[in-house]
Amino acid sequence: MSDYNSQRFIKMNKKFVEFVDMNSDVKSSHAPEEPLMSKPGETLPEPSTMVKLNTAESVDEPKIVLNIGQPEKRIIGLTKEQLQIYADDPYWKKLRISLFVLFWIIWIALFAAAIVIVALTPKCPGKPVKSWWQRQLCYRVWTYGFKSKNAQAFGTFEGIEQRLAELSKLGVDTIWPTTALNVSSADNDVNSFLTVDARAGTMDDFKNLIKAVHQKGMHIVINYPLTTSDQHEWYQAYKANQQEYVDFYKRDQNGGNYYVQGYGSLLLLNFHNPAVRTKWLEGIEFWLNNGIDGFYIPDLVKIKEHFEVELLLDTLQDRVKEIVKTKQLRNDDILIFADLNQPDIAVMSNERLQLQLFPTFGNISSTCGAMCMANIIETEMARKSKVNSSNYVWQLGSFEDYNRLAVRMNDPRRAELVMFSVLTLPGSVVFLYGDEIGLGQPDVPLKQLMPDGEATENTTAFPTPFQENGNLLYMKQTKDKFSSLKTLRAVGKLRSQQEAFMFGNFTHTVIDDMLIIWRMDMTEATNFVAVFNFGTSSQDVHLQETLKLSTSNQVTIVASTSNVQSLGKFLPREKLSVEDQSTITVDSLVGVLLKYK
Repeated sequence: MSDYNSQRFIKMNKKFVEFVDMNSDVKSSHAPEEPLMSKPGETLPEPSTMVKLNTAESVDEPKIVLNIGQPEKRIIGLTKEQLQIYADDPYWKKLRISLFVLFWIIWIALFAAAIVIVALTPKCPGKPVKSWWQRQLCYRVWTYGFKSKNAQAFGTFEGIEQRLAELSKLGVDTIWPTTALNVSSADNDVNSFLTVDARAGTMDDFKNLIKAVHQKGMHIVINYPLTTSDQHEWYQAYKANQQEYVDFYKRDQNGGNYYVQGYGSLLLLNFHNPAVRTKWLEGIEFWLNNGIDGFYIPDLVKIKEHFEVELLLDTLQDRVKEIVKTKQLRNDDILIFADLNQPDIAVMSNERLQLQLFPTFGNISSTCGAMCMANIIETEMARKSKVNSSNYVWQLGSFEDYNRLAVRMNDPRRAELVMFSVLTLPGSVVFLYGDEIGLGQPDVPLKQLMPDGEATENTTAFPTPFQENGNLLYMKQTKDKFSSLKTLRAVGKLRSQQEAFMFGNFTHTVIDDMLIIWRMDMTEATNFVAVFNFGTSSQDVHLQETLKLSTSNQVTIVASTSNVQSLGKFLPREKLSVEDQSTITVDSLVGVLLKYK
């Protein structure tokens, strides 16, 4: 810069008038003067915070740059050097350590207090652990008459597999095909314990059925008899006096063959012989390895006078446990069950038989009303209490008499009412195929369904739910807005989804000819009450006094018998107001299930 310009700049700097910031963030007019021009090498502020004053008389003269932006913020606090002085001070060191220790003591104390609170707080009642067979809905199928793969009269394993989706919707947990094993002419005259009946399908067909059942989250059980036919290889060897089989069969008083009373030639095995027990148990292992979940032992009551049945069952249970443990089976909870008479219940403990089947509802007829139903329920409760059992078992029918529920009740409406009421009870329910749609009188000739078209005294058999007229009825009930099938589907879903049905308590009472059943959740969150009118006339039911409902309850109809369609009331999902109406009128042979919260 020239001397002239330098002198001139100095004069201008001396004449500079101080600027005072409008926000009073800059220095006052009494502050010492500071140069307004940046020093050589100094970084200028951003242009937005600068004001350029051109006071030069020519473009060659220097320009003055004034910084009137926000003042530089100053850091308030201690410097690093000052902090280091306190960091090394013994007093502050002790204080920091004391606070650190105090923090962890408080934290640990709070954590311990939380544990104590959780431990001492009363726990919610735990859900009882139940096996799959303790609350199953068991569907008993006569394999030959159920459903064929080609719409023929003769049923097959593949036909059962094709209908698993429908059975799953019904809430069925267990499939019980009778028969499955290779038999001669009936259920229990076995030709081989290691093969299936070729007339119902191949071994691969049966394995596919087992696999499909498990894929649906269901179980499958089979008959495993104590008898064989005269076609069994054991009997052929026994008859030929082969040394290994010389004592394989039970003899009668005259030294001849001993036959168990029943359909077909039921030759009783000699279970006193350890070799027989070993051979018989080999079949159990074979089917466990192939996925069977349970075994029904027929004719157990009939042979108890000949063998130590308790010893046989103990041996069976021990072998099953051993197989489950060593083979690491998919299902480690295997069901062993049988039909018993009342005098046998004290002998057959739960360790020997997980389920003990009794006729319960198997012998009811059209004369059975609400009091009759209650007596059957109380008899089963007494049996359960007597043997200290945790299992209720309700059997609606069997193949012993081949009488369907609708036939015995002589009225499909009454049959539906019985079926509906039984499904609201706790425990296992066993029923025959076709009862879900109220199949009645026989319409399929037995000789078309039995192996080899064998002629029998009774030339007719059950109608089947997926063949002949039974299939038409099933399709109709599937399409109808209200039907026995849809009622039972609704209750079946509740049995598998609602805790009141799965784990809750139940109680019942009879008023006039009405059976009332309560199912109560342990937490009392959602409860159910069912009313079944077995009488011949309508009856009024008081919601508060009889059903124990309160005005604060939210009441919804969740299921009702199919005849409500013609009555125009008690329709599913309909709301009831306890406050607005004190009673409901239940017509003859009508059942209704209410949910209340």
